[in-house]
Amino acid sequence: MMATAQERQVWNNTRTFRLLLDSLARPGKQNKLPTFAGTFPTYQVGHEVPKQANGFALGAMLSLLDREVSFAIAAQGQWLTPTDALVQWIALCSNSGVAAPEKADFVLFCDDACAELVSRLHVGTLLKPEASATAFLCVDRLVQLSQHVGNEEEAHAEAGALQLTLSGPGIEHTHEVALWGLSQNMYSALQHVRQGYPLGIDLFIVDQEGGCIGLPRTTQISMRKHTKEVQAWPTSR
Repeated sequence: MMATAQERQVWNNTRTFRLLLDSLARPGKQNKLPTFAGTFPTYQVGHEVPKQANGFALGAMLSLLDREVSFAIAAQGQWLTPTDALVQWIALCSNSGVAAPEKADFVLFCDDACAELVSRLHVGTLLKPEASATAFLCVDRLVQLSQHVGNEEEAHAEAGALQLTLSGPGIEHTHEVALWGLSQNMYSALQHVRQGYPLGIDLFIVDQEGGCIGLPRTTQISMRKHTKEVQAWPTSR
C-alpha cells in the first residue's frame, strides 16, 4: 500500500532528524538529506522576484521545530517578515513562533549574502551555553575532501571553492571540506559568533543537492584557501 503524503513527511522528518544528530556527532561528515516530501511557498525580499528556498535545508529545520521553540529566516541580506508566505507556512506547519533574530532558537540563511546579520544570533550564556541558536546555511555545493582523495572533484576544489579545515571533538585528526557559494565575509561572520567557546552557535551547512555537514560550536574551523577567479563549481558525473 502506498504511503500517504503525511506518512512520507513523518518518515522524512524522522530520517532527517537522525541525520542531523549524526552530522553533529561527526563534524565534517557529509550526509545526504532526504528530499522534502511536499511543496512550500516561495519567499520574497522587498520588490525582488520571489525565490524558492532550499528544500533540503527547509526540511531539516522543520524536523527540529515545535511549539516550544522559535525561528527566523534571512535572505538576500534581510530578515523575512512575519507576513512572508514562507514564514507563515513554516509557523503553520510546525506550530513554532516567529521570533526576533536575537531570540530565535533556529535560523535559516537562504544564501550567504546575510553576513551582516549573523552577529545578531544568540550565542548562549555561560550559565546556559546550550541555549544558543542553531543556524542552517544554504550553499551551492559542498564536498568532503577527505572522502575524495585523488578524485577529480578534489583537483577542481581549488577553483572557486572556499576550503575549510575542521578539528576538535568527534574528529580524529582533521577534516577538509570545500564549499562553493560561501563568501569570505560570511565565513568571517560565522567565525565571529563561534570564537568564544563554550558560547557560540551550532551550524549546519546544506547544499543544493541535499549534502549536509554539521559544525557544533566545539568544532574549530580554519580557512585553507579561496580562489576568486573561478565562479563555477564541479558537477557530478
